[in-house]
Amino acid sequence: MTDAARWLWRFRLDPMAADPGRAQWMVRQAVAGDRGLVVGHADFHGPPDEVGMVEIGYFIAPTSVARDTPAPR
Repeated sequence: MTDAARWLWRFRLDPMAADPGRAQWMVRQAVAGDRGLVVGHADFHGPPDEVGMVEIGYFIAPTSVARDTPAPR
């Protein structure tokens, strides 16, 4: 986990706790492969607008970081 990812998760914790219904439109792990390795994260700036559009930001870790980070189950 990078410092930027830690910051993002901490930044989103209080809003998710305050409004659990919006949690689905906040930060998510990006997971890949058969082993479910975390390769980055995506942060949605939503909820969707009136036509269903949502802004997204994302980060994909360098291969050396992503290769050894299993997703929690």
